[in-house]
Amino acid sequence: MKQTNKGLELIDYVFETATNDEGLTAKNTALFHLYNPNGIYKQVRESGWAAYEVGGYVIGIQAGEYHYEKLSKLVELKKPRWYNVNYHVNELKQEAVRWSERVLEAKNRVKGGE
Repeated sequence: MKQTNKGLELIDYVFETATNDEGLTAKNTALFHLYNPNGIYKQVRESGWAAYEVGGYVIGIQAGEYHYEKLSKLVELKKPRWYNVNYHVNELKQEAVRWSERVLEAKNRVKGGE
């Protein structure tokens, strides 16, 4: 399949340049959140690792994996449903918040123990 310049520009935009998912298709929204540095998956992973490093939450190493796998399967479809994409993106957002809260709790625990 031949890629056009416009197609390559869209890929670059979704994977690298975009700062949010506004105006993207369901498939590109999933790709944005999975692979773009501004996507939610990166935030979940960073928060999970921070929770592991600061608070010893070993499970933090796997933060976001379940929804990552589900979104990855959705992007394999020609036209994934918005409902499914939004569900997993929203779950990742909630997971990012939960891991961030665990990091704060762990930092407060460390401060309190000094």
